[in-house]
Amino acid sequence: MRIPKFRAWDKETKTMRQVEAIYFNKQDEITNVLLNMGFVDIKELRTWNSIFAFKDVELMQSTGLYDVIGVEIFENDIIKDKTTYNKYIVVFEDGHYLAKHYKQSNSKGLNYWIDEFEVIGNIFENKELLESEV
Repeated sequence: MRIPKFRAWDKETKTMRQVEAIYFNKQDEITNVLLNMGFVDIKELRTWNSIFAFKDVELMQSTGLYDVIGVEIFENDIIKDKTTYNKYIVVFEDGHYLAKHYKQSNSKGLNYWIDEFEVIGNIFENKELLESEV
């Protein structure tokens, strides 16, 4: 069984962070997220973690897939088709991951076209990629 992997966009500091833990209440709703804030002591490889309210972050799950150069693909990544140079956003819909064209309504199943995609950014840190052509 594969353990789900997440990252989170910190809405306040506008930074991407690795998720260390997700906390749920008795109704199985996410309440808090523990984020890795970076190294505190490089020599001992200790990191500083901080708890955030779920409303203050945007969670993104790994698809478990890697692009043509070995970069892990997450929800909300911007990917480029190496053949047509079209840009897509990775989304999870109807039980599977899709590469959804950022301007049109068409989409591709990520599993079937994985050999054609390269991660070029994400919708939070690289919005400008969606404004420019190719």
